[in-house]
Amino acid sequence: MGVKERGACPKFADYMDTRQRAVRGNRHSIPDAAAPLVTIVTATFNSERTLQRTIDSINLQKYPNIEYIIVDGGSTDGTLDVIARNLNAVSAWISERDGGIYEAFNKGAALANGDYIAFLNSDDAYSDDQVETAVHALERSGSLWVFGNMTMHGFRGQDIYLPGDADYSSKIRLTMPALFQVTVLAHRSIFAHVGLFRTDYRIASDYDWFLRVALAGIPGVYAPTLHGHMWAGGASTNRQRLALREGFLISLRNGCPATAAVPHWGLRYLFPDGVPSRAQAMADRFARILRLGIQPLVAKPIASAKLPPRVAWEAKQRMAAFLDAQEAGDALSDQTLIGVMEMLAGAPDKFAVVGDGPGFNQVEALVSGLGLAPCPVEEAWVAFVLDRDALHRDQIGGRIIVQLAPEPNHDLVAPGTVPIGQFGSALVVRSGAVRA
Repeated sequence: MGVKERGACPKFADYMDTRQRAVRGNRHSIPDAAAPLVTIVTATFNSERTLQRTIDSINLQKYPNIEYIIVDGGSTDGTLDVIARNLNAVSAWISERDGGIYEAFNKGAALANGDYIAFLNSDDAYSDDQVETAVHALERSGSLWVFGNMTMHGFRGQDIYLPGDADYSSKIRLTMPALFQVTVLAHRSIFAHVGLFRTDYRIASDYDWFLRVALAGIPGVYAPTLHGHMWAGGASTNRQRLALREGFLISLRNGCPATAAVPHWGLRYLFPDGVPSRAQAMADRFARILRLGIQPLVAKPIASAKLPPRVAWEAKQRMAAFLDAQEAGDALSDQTLIGVMEMLAGAPDKFAVVGDGPGFNQVEALVSGLGLAPCPVEEAWVAFVLDRDALHRDQIGGRIIVQLAPEPNHDLVAPGTVPIGQFGSALVVRSGAVRA
């Protein structure tokens, strides 16, 4: 069925009808065993090539009390044949069309009878002693969930070892830390408390779940001897960007300030294959500026979390122009440059740059980087004044005047002009009616 509403977190009860449609396998748990029952859920869809490896890793577990559930999304290849050949390893299975991997996980959780629940994708695998290691770590620590390290196989032709992040809780509101689902084992009471996986995310719902668990005050324990295995699927840039868009929305919806989320997620969206150091430095400056209460226009396309190619290109262009302006001098502050950029966006072909004061090189770099060209002051809606004596009273009628000179010319702020505001070191006034 799936819960699609924004903000809705599915519960066990939403999927309990799955029990009526599931088929029992030949694997049986041990009633009243000293070892708590562990349920492992695998979601499959056209997984003929990889599912056997996943099942083999279950069969090699040393832990004695495992329930194994497979939830298939209506495969059309040989996946069901693989399941049929391995019914002695399977406790229950179901095959029907669903809304994606997270709905499959939720169905599996509803079928689970275990004290602990884990999710193992159909192209991933456990280490031989993984379940036993996870249970012992939970019993020793008293925690309700555990995670560990992972090897990513076949990533750009290499096997990459990725350690889990023991300090995940300090950064999870802003970003997805190294919490690998293939290593996680969680007590079923956590799912009862915070809910199951939201189905309105296609890729990053596990981040949403981990974040909800953290915000609920349920700490996980990092077990350095716990190790899982994942195989790279050759994710495209579009898929990476979908994950980043979802991560951005998850971060915001769970209370992360936009002033932190926009620079972090936006930069990774624009540079999915790695953020250049120059762009990262710019984003760090933006974050500081945003915390001062200034909302730069250059961040707005990123904040929408849906960037068509043209908008993405424009956002990159604005970032590059800002960096160029910073390197061109230091007369104008970051706040002032961002304010100039906002005003340029409002009159991209109707602005003038007047005077050649200390900030001229920076404004010139900003204008050039944005691909704009000033017009004569007589035709401008907005005049950026860089020299206090460069603009006379008879030139200000019907224009917005942005005074960027170190010492603003207060003769321009006289009867007939209306102060609009101030950003950074810039004084903004309007004289008469702004031209239509």
